[in-house]
Amino acid sequence: MDVFLHVSRDGGEHFDYLGTGREKHSDNHALWIDPKNGKHLIAGTDAGFYESFDEGAKWRHFPNLPISQFYKLGLDNAVPFYNIVGGAQDLGTLIGPSRTKNAEGVRNQDWHVPLGADGYDCAFDPEDPQIAYMEIQQGLLHRYERRSEEVLNIQPQAAPDDPPERWNWDSPVLISPHDNHRLYFGSQRLWRSDDRGNSWTAVSPDLTTNANRYELEMIGRVWSVDALYDNGAMSKYATLTAIAESPVAEGVLYTGSDDGLISVSEDGGQNWRKSGALPKVPARSFINDLEASGHDPNTVFAVADAHKLGDFSPYLFMSTDRGRSWQAIAGDLPEGTVVWVLKQDHIDENLLFIGTEFGLYFSYNKGVNWIKLMAAHIIASSFLAKKPLHKPFPAPPAPRPPAPCPVRR
Repeated sequence: MDVFLHVSRDGGEHFDYLGTGREKHSDNHALWIDPKNGKHLIAGTDAGFYESFDEGAKWRHFPNLPISQFYKLGLDNAVPFYNIVGGAQDLGTLIGPSRTKNAEGVRNQDWHVPLGADGYDCAFDPEDPQIAYMEIQQGLLHRYERRSEEVLNIQPQAAPDDPPERWNWDSPVLISPHDNHRLYFGSQRLWRSDDRGNSWTAVSPDLTTNANRYELEMIGRVWSVDALYDNGAMSKYATLTAIAESPVAEGVLYTGSDDGLISVSEDGGQNWRKSGALPKVPARSFINDLEASGHDPNTVFAVADAHKLGDFSPYLFMSTDRGRSWQAIAGDLPEGTVVWVLKQDHIDENLLFIGTEFGLYFSYNKGVNWIKLMAAHIIASSFLAKKPLHKPFPAPPAPRPPAPCPVRR
């Protein structure tokens, strides 16, 4: 299995493509062969679950299994039900409703796919939900106008004398909280547009280590470029992976990179400095997320990830001095919990939410303690009643008998 399915009929001396109809998605991850009928196959792919009864000549898809992988999500402000734009693993970018009045609930046909390939970072215009930003891997940013169905490529381009741009597989895009026409987008430097991507200006130098991946040691040595398993479908290295702007202090900008750097500008990108080091985080760790506080102009949160280095620790930090120093707020998160994203509540500054490899957590005390979102109604009722979670919950009160119905005479 790889992009295609392959078969050998002579014990492995020769391999050929297994006949797969056009109705089946590529990029195979799992294959089951019926031990009682070799023509009966089940394949797991980037697009889900497929079954064949003729050894792969034709396939049927199971569209009612929610097993797609979303990388990033954006929400609009539509009422009564907000909409979701999501970048999906090799399923493009999808737009659909969060709820519906249909008796059947949200259906497959309620979703629209305006952009193909892999979908990544995405966002709705907060003032105009008919405009969304979405991208294909390697920084191919697009603006989508839902009224006209126009999809326009708005990726920034380097000037003739500039070095080529390096785009992450999942390049970060941010709509400024101070101006819905202003976009920030990251290659190895930060780009800014004040006209929804029609024109761009680079507002930073290279904010990465500018390291050559092929000169770095891996498993005890530096390898030849020919020894690497994949040179065609990897992210470029030394790229930006996270962008944040303070919602309460316009022009206070933060960027994070895939090689472990966090950079700070306090004047809209005119001047930049490197932030202080994240405590005990391995060098070159991937910066998964940055979140500038909506309550304090000096507070920012950072999420780092070292799993590619064999370290699965939860690296979660807060700075109250615009990145000059950091304190760990992983609290009592279980070891081995890789954290992907953090959000601070817009009303209660002590309430934080994180998305991790193994589920969602929240903290009501800014990261001292974390509670997994499971049996959430029980946890919430205990929290609101100010009852400690480690004690048994009291039995609910006995229901009142129904009031007698008046008799019509």
